[in-house]
Amino acid sequence: AEPIFVGFSRSGSISALDPHDDLGWLAVGTRSVKFLGEKGAYELPWSDIRAVRYRPNAHTLLGLGRWISFEGLKDGKQLRMMVEPRVHSTLLANKREGARLLRKLRALIPPTASKI
Repeated sequence: AEPIFVGFSRSGSISALDPHDDLGWLAVGTRSVKFLGEKGAYELPWSDIRAVRYRPNAHTLLGLGRWISFEGLKDGKQLRMMVEPRVHSTLLANKREGARLLRKLRALIPPTASKI
């Protein structure tokens, strides 16, 4: 699939004004999910991902957005990589884009992951 422009955050980072730690590109492959942003790059192999689901963010309070959260476990540590599409000029259009993205992701989730 082609990379999609997203806002990005890792678990534990919270801001009331802007939920995104970084902006960049999400590439979804058959072996992993990769984020390449202005501040860094992160990769989660599908084998470590246990769930892909929505999580609330600051935009959720206004009904205008939410995270798509990749959640997993590696070496006994919980992992979370959260993205929110930023391809459109409005938050509401990006929320709809997130629903389309989650549907696509669920088709790729390996049997070890949950489709919560």
